[in-house]
Amino acid sequence: MCSFTLAHFVGSATSESWDIGDEYPDGGTSSAATPWGYGTPSRRFRTWYDVDDGSGKDDPMNGGEAANAETCFPQFTAYHAMRMQVRCVLFPTPVGLTEIEFQNICVQS
Repeated sequence: MCSFTLAHFVGSATSESWDIGDEYPDGGTSSAATPWGYGTPSRRFRTWYDVDDGSGKDDPMNGGEAANAETCFPQFTAYHAMRMQVRCVLFPTPVGLTEIEFQNICVQS
C-alpha cells in the first residue's frame, strides 16, 4: 500500500503551502473550527479534542492519537479523508500487478 500518497500534515506552514491555511490554521491538529471525524464502527462523530487534556487531536500524518478502549486508530482530518477518496477514484486498486509494478504506480502518483 502506498499510504494514499499522503504528505505529512504538520503545522501552519503545511496548510499554507496546500492553500488551506484558512480552514486548517494549525495544520493537522483538529480544533472546534475544523470538521469532526466520523467513527464508522460506532456510527457517530468523534470528538475533535482529547478528552483527557482538552487539546486538539492530531491527524495520523501529524503524530496521530493513542488507541483507546473504543477505537484503535486515530482519525484523519477531513482534508486528508478527501485526499484519500480522490486517490481511490483516480487510481482504483490494481489487480493482477506484481509488487514492483504496484510500487511504481505509488511512486508516480
